[in-house]
Amino acid sequence: MNIGYRNISRRMPFMIDHYDAFISYRHTDKDIRVAGRIQSDLEHFYIPHKIRKATGRKRIDRIFLDKDELGAASNLSSELSEALENAEHLIVICSTATGESVWVQREIEYFLRNHTRRQITTVLVDGEPEDVIPDILKYEEKTVTDPDGSTRTVRVPQEPLSCDYRLPRRKAKKEELPRLASKLLECSYDELMNRRRTFMIRRLAFIISLIFAAIMAFDAYLIYSSIMIRKNFESSLRNQSVYLAKESLDALDDDQRILALQLALESVQNGSADSRPITPQSIRALTDSTYSYKTRDGLGIEDIWSYHMHDRMYNNTYRLSSSGKRLAAWDRTGNIRVWDTESHDILFSVNKQSGYFTIHG
Repeated sequence: MNIGYRNISRRMPFMIDHYDAFISYRHTDKDIRVAGRIQSDLEHFYIPHKIRKATGRKRIDRIFLDKDELGAASNLSSELSEALENAEHLIVICSTATGESVWVQREIEYFLRNHTRRQITTVLVDGEPEDVIPDILKYEEKTVTDPDGSTRTVRVPQEPLSCDYRLPRRKAKKEELPRLASKLLECSYDELMNRRRTFMIRRLAFIISLIFAAIMAFDAYLIYSSIMIRKNFESSLRNQSVYLAKESLDALDDDQRILALQLALESVQNGSADSRPITPQSIRALTDSTYSYKTRDGLGIEDIWSYHMHDRMYNNTYRLSSSGKRLAAWDRTGNIRVWDTESHDILFSVNKQSGYFTIHG
């Protein structure tokens, strides 16, 4: 069969003195494809920690694979011969085309000069085992002595270890590649699978924990963003209140009292579910535009007039008419009063506690 290096274009000027495995195969498209996959998968095969400790092997990294096809009349080159001698295991790719290759047979024969059959593994690419595995691996010739003392050679059936790569690629990599790796590592297949399963479970748990942490971090970011958006919105409302209060005072300075009063009221309420925060500027604008207080001797303040209700009032429980001449208010127990904003007289009142209402003037 045709054999060679992992990368024929980068051959070293000297031979490596040891190979984990030598891959023997027939140069057909399917066999080349499977041989390349096996080489790559073995070189990237993860060996669990406890298997590493038990075998002293950290990885499988020396797989001899020749990509040059030998001519029909060629003999095994010194390079191939040395590689077969220095290889720990022989992997034979078996397909319906294997029987057509003289070199697969020669490589098996040469390998058996210095190794045992236990160090040979077959990989089934297509066909049935009895049809594609070379006879040299299915039978072993032994010399037996008959009762009369004569000797003869008999063929004893053998069952070489085979990895089934006729399976779908993913399944073959999951089930058959570990079987091949366990042979090269000289460890139990079941132990290797159990260790790999434990590793996969731990890795999955780690990945899930990373995903969970990422979700938690994202949730925290969303909460933080929501808080910041809310703070920015409240800051915007506060700035609006300050702006409206300033506009109210400017309007009052221009003798536009009704506009000033409307702006002052707007600075403390906006008619939506999100009430504006009460700011000192809004209170100042409201008290100035309603003429509620006046200064005395430049110090404290006293009320000029005030509007009173029977019970406690809430935000937005008063209204100013469009003309600005009427102010209506109601408290939490349902009492209602209407004042004249110029004379400050009560024009209408309802006392819910007594059940009576009064119209004044």
